[in-house]
Amino acid sequence: MNASLHFLVFLAVVLGSGCSNDTSTAQREAGEASVAAREAADAVGEAASATGSAIAQGADSAAASASEAATEAGEVLDRALTSTEVAAENAAARAADAGAHAAASASDAAQGVADKASAAAEEARAD
Repeated sequence: MNASLHFLVFLAVVLGSGCSNDTSTAQREAGEASVAAREAADAVGEAASATGSAIAQGADSAAASASEAATEAGEVLDRALTSTEVAAENAAARAADAGAHAAASASDAAQGVADKASAAAEEARAD
């Protein structure tokens, strides 16, 4: 794009300097070429500005996307922690139930042994 701009400026200068003794039509055309060269330079400046704005918007968009992704990752982590806490609470409840069941079984077994010992002691007295 810079090469095109340089060529247009060069063309305007050449046409402008070569028309000093020519007809008014040639001078008018040289003036138009000079105006066109200035307009092209303005267009290049506007394009550069638009490109800069697009880059800035792209950076803002990327930052917003990164922020959104971080928020979503935080939400997923919160859900995972909640699930882990619930699973730990459920496991603790099951362990407590299993412990209570084992204690009841041990108590029943001890009662059975005590009953047998008592029966054996009565039988020994009777003999």
